[in-house]
Amino acid sequence: MEFELIIIGAGMAGLPCAIRAADRNKKVLLVNKNKSIGGKLSRSTGQIAAAGTNLQKRQNICDYPDLHFREAWEICKSTADQKLLRLAIDNLGDTVNWLEKIGVTFPENHPIITYQHDIYSTRRYQWPVGFGKEILDKILPIINRFISTKNITLLNQTTLVDLIKNNNVIEGVVLLNKEGKKLKYYSSNIVLTAGGYTNNERLFTKYSPKSILYTPKFNGSEGLVHEIAERKNFKIDGGELYIGMIGGVLQKSYDKHSVSVSINTIPQDRQPWEIWVNSQGYRFMREDHPSADYRRHKVNEQNMQKFFIIFDHGIFINAPPISLTNDGGLKGHINNQLYLAKFKSIKKLAFEMNIDFQALLGTIHEYNNSVNKKNDNFGREHFPREINNPPFYCIESVAFALPSPAGIAVNEKLEVLNNDNIPVRNIYAAGEIIGNTRIMGEHYIAGMGVGPTLTFGKLLGETLK
Repeated sequence: MEFELIIIGAGMAGLPCAIRAADRNKKVLLVNKNKSIGGKLSRSTGQIAAAGTNLQKRQNICDYPDLHFREAWEICKSTADQKLLRLAIDNLGDTVNWLEKIGVTFPENHPIITYQHDIYSTRRYQWPVGFGKEILDKILPIINRFISTKNITLLNQTTLVDLIKNNNVIEGVVLLNKEGKKLKYYSSNIVLTAGGYTNNERLFTKYSPKSILYTPKFNGSEGLVHEIAERKNFKIDGGELYIGMIGGVLQKSYDKHSVSVSINTIPQDRQPWEIWVNSQGYRFMREDHPSADYRRHKVNEQNMQKFFIIFDHGIFINAPPISLTNDGGLKGHINNQLYLAKFKSIKKLAFEMNIDFQALLGTIHEYNNSVNKKNDNFGREHFPREINNPPFYCIESVAFALPSPAGIAVNEKLEVLNNDNIPVRNIYAAGEIIGNTRIMGEHYIAGMGVGPTLTFGKLLGETLK
């Protein structure tokens, strides 16, 4: 059976791709391995940075894609794919306007400036009132309408198991449905949008051999399509640029690599009262540094990508609580959770957390002297109180992978490239499957995860013949 467009994956990139193609009266096969569509969209905050949006115009914010691109290119320190970053930014404004058109609502004060990543010069950062779930809620009726008109054929619980390849041309797909039956479909336009691989430790280690995998456990991140891409000699790269998000807390009872929650480490939200030390017992950075990129890289340089947040009872009872974040929503604070370890002495803390005791003791003594002097060798500015009143507390934290860093290489037309950098005919890719570093390089750029994913899927749906 033939379709004008086959889309593998029904998440952030696949859904807008299917809708915009169906808007053009194309016959679309949408393949989804899960029971329901949406992928990670319902768990996402839906954060998007975009210039020239109607949201900005209504608030008299003068912004344009050229400025957005210059700032993003500076933030990523020229490590991203320049052409793809430009393609995304030139079309992000239209994506936000399209979301509004289909009924997605944004808070009245948006766009805003946020400090989660290094900041832009103007307000171009927004997310829906109902986060990513609101985007999905507005998309679902449109998908169902096109299913009823037979513009979209949806196959749930169906997995891609192979691509039908003839020389350097992809002619179709081989699928496996929930009954275990293999199905073949043919098309001159096949789009891969089937998510990431952060649940596949073998692939993560292969693509980012110098890094350790800590990650939330998301369905749909097993890297099944990446493994097919490898067999077809598609180029996969970008993993060497991986830098983990900081503040992850492990769910040790479940999996030594599984991050269950993350903590808010943004000093613009809450100035740190604590110190951060590595497993050698030393401070390694300015904890209140305003640059998220600085803090992120310093943590990733530490042994096992791990650090320890240490404080005493005086800080525990006097400081604002450390907020826990999970999937974009505040979930209480660290004081009420099981992730906070409590000890009668620094010696006991060091022993239980496997930190060098003598070094840690010296670090705390040196920090307490810095509190009295109101300065230290790192340039820290916030010194609220010494660390000397038992009991003592420790939060063990790691740098973790959220989106997959490596991905299938594509050109500015989103055509998949083979290992010789030659476009493979009839096949395209968009979303997490092309790799987070493709757009951000080695430095996270605010609002450039969800936005480009939606945008590239939307563009392919609008342009493929």
